[in-house]
Amino acid sequence: MAWFLLSIAIVAEIVGTLFLKASDGLSKLWPSIGVAVGYTTAGIPLLIEKYKVNLARIFDKPRQEKILSLSLDYEGLIATPVNEFMDLMAL
Repeated sequence: MAWFLLSIAIVAEIVGTLFLKASDGLSKLWPSIGVAVGYTTAGIPLLIEKYKVNLARIFDKPRQEKILSLSLDYEGLIATPVNEFMDLMAL
């Protein structure tokens, strides 16, 4: 899975870079949007994968899954009291 995400990230970054050249210093709207989409597509999946790897180094499987699902669910995260979330993160 990591190699697949890395491949997607590489392609998305190349596309973003091509749009960067076409955007003429981010002065053209549509190529500038292509830059943002390309770099976001490249970065977000890798950040999530890195987050999973680091959670796995520290926490047991049930706690990893709880932290990850809560972190990726904005509504659930803001509804969770801070002390409960911090208790999950405590070693």
